[in-house]
Amino acid sequence: MRNIVVIVAGGLMLLAAIAHGLIGWPAVRAALVNGHVQPEFISRFAGSWLWASASMLTFGTIVFISGVQMRRGNGSGTFAARAIAVCYIVFGLLAIIFEGYDAHFLIFVLLGLLAAASFLRRSRAASNT
Repeated sequence: MRNIVVIVAGGLMLLAAIAHGLIGWPAVRAALVNGHVQPEFISRFAGSWLWASASMLTFGTIVFISGVQMRRGNGSGTFAARAIAVCYIVFGLLAIIFEGYDAHFLIFVLLGLLAAASFLRRSRAASNT
């Protein structure tokens, strides 16, 4: 069961990354343009935003593949999935603490908690099959 949860976490992370880049950036860019922010700043901010989207896509891919490997009995990706889970949880909590409660940051915590299923031990019945 834990591997299914990790696969789902990876899939949701992938969807969130795609939404971040393809839906989030155009909306943020439009708000910046409407706010008369200098074009040079918008250009530099775009690099950071899209880098974050690419990083999220990479993290989601790693978690998804780790879950698939766990399902096959190969725990080689477990450490990476755990590190990403911790990263998402810590980032989400710190963002909530320092930026105020925002459901947007809660998504990071929830995705991290799903990926944290990689911390659960395999049941004895599952390891005997």
